[in-house]
Amino acid sequence: MSAALAGLPRILAFQMRRSWLRTLIWALALPILVLLVNAYMTQTFPTPADRDAYAATANTPSLAALTGLFSAAGTPGGILNIKFWMTAAVALALVTIFLVTRNGRAEEETGHAELLRQTAIGRHTISVSGWLLAAGFAIVTGLLCGVAGIVGGLPADGSMLMGLSYSGAAIAFIGIAAVTGQLSSTGRGANACAVIAFAVAYLVRAIADVNGTGDTPAWYTWLSPLGWAQQTRSYGENQWWLLVPCLALGIAGCGLAVTLERVRDLGAGTVPARPGPTHAAAFTRTVLGLPLRLQRNALILWTIGIGVAGAFFGGIAVLMNDLLAGLGSSSPITQALGGAGSQLEGMLGFFLIFLAVLVTAFAIQSTLALRLDEAATGEVEWATSVSRWTWVGARLAIAATASGLMLVIGGLSQGIVFGAQVGGWHTYGNRFAAAALGYWPVVALVIAVVALAAALLPRASTGIAWSLYGIIVLFAALGDVLGIPHDIVAKTPYWVVPQPGRADAAWWPVVLMGAAAIVLAALALWRYRQRDQVQA
Repeated sequence: MSAALAGLPRILAFQMRRSWLRTLIWALALPILVLLVNAYMTQTFPTPADRDAYAATANTPSLAALTGLFSAAGTPGGILNIKFWMTAAVALALVTIFLVTRNGRAEEETGHAELLRQTAIGRHTISVSGWLLAAGFAIVTGLLCGVAGIVGGLPADGSMLMGLSYSGAAIAFIGIAAVTGQLSSTGRGANACAVIAFAVAYLVRAIADVNGTGDTPAWYTWLSPLGWAQQTRSYGENQWWLLVPCLALGIAGCGLAVTLERVRDLGAGTVPARPGPTHAAAFTRTVLGLPLRLQRNALILWTIGIGVAGAFFGGIAVLMNDLLAGLGSSSPITQALGGAGSQLEGMLGFFLIFLAVLVTAFAIQSTLALRLDEAATGEVEWATSVSRWTWVGARLAIAATASGLMLVIGGLSQGIVFGAQVGGWHTYGNRFAAAALGYWPVVALVIAVVALAAALLPRASTGIAWSLYGIIVLFAALGDVLGIPHDIVAKTPYWVVPQPGRADAAWWPVVLMGAAAIVLAALALWRYRQRDQVQA
């Protein structure tokens, strides 16, 4: 086995050097968010009575599906778990999935692994070093989150268990991502399979929480790694032993991945790629058809996800409004939503912002296909009669058009579900579909910025794009929750778009952002026309 892992320290150091920035950002961002969310929730719910009222409302089926069921919900630590545990665990698990694929299957797909394997390194060295890097990142991030909880004045044992429960969930999905990296022959396929497994685990956990009794979920929560990590019940019973099955799944998955890697060829997947038709369809052979075919699965899954999210937000709007009504007009959340008189409209408007932020994640992923396709097939496509302007424009058109469609679907589903509760589902559906489409220029501006980054700084474009998304989430979706002054939040791009309940909003900033998107997209097209191809 030592020969199979030859050169492990060198490859691990190499991968750490490649990934240090993105891992550092996440390792610092999550603990900082723990501090900020804890401080803000302590200010918003200062008394035991306030916390008990919030915990009772958060224990309803709709919110239980989103945030989970937690013990000690009436304590400061329990409130922090309700508000932030699921967000942190999901974020850390997804980041580690993508990190495992980037340092494993993606290296084989680009040919880097074949070059490295010609040196004195073992058969499993690249894969194992990627798993160790992801696990180390997850553990360090979890420990820092625990320290952040202690600094925020929460109990030390509960804080450390909270942080390590994030790590436990991530390590479990490292094992799953390690296996999908061996099954699929492409990085996209490996990520897609791992994310589908994650989505199933999340859905099982959500259904178990919805059908739970009190703060105890249904038995089938034990079928989900997220359920195991959640049931550590930090700040309550503090069940440390439930970190063991998370660790066991991670180790078992990596062990299975080693076995699969031993019996397959380099660059091939254990599951052979399905043979395609002998000849591509006429549309697939066009400059628009090929990227649309490559993104087909992502387009379908994102569209369904946005529709479900819109329906969920429409379903809980009345419930959340009843909760916040009890806080009074002096509450910073009430003021941020427009005051007690228009609080429900403000809540619905905030959910539209959140939908737009979710659609922006798709838009960034789709636009980054510029970089991926350039490295994978750009040389072949650019050698034909396809102009670079057409090549880039087709991919930008897919990102922009699909984003607009998703906004309409998300707004429509939110309006229909909300209208079904209060009467007038048809009216609310049309109204919120139109309101959601108002965010299209903002999303288009993000698409243009990412495209320009891919044109000017191609190798750094992925990091730039997701760092930009982190800033968007910080101000657009979490600004008020984190205590950022609302006067600042209200001037950010997503908040200046006219929303329901805001009669003072103007459309000219939206028009300016649309114009800026056109200008920046044109600059990206021009730069692609001027520069040489950049490999991975």
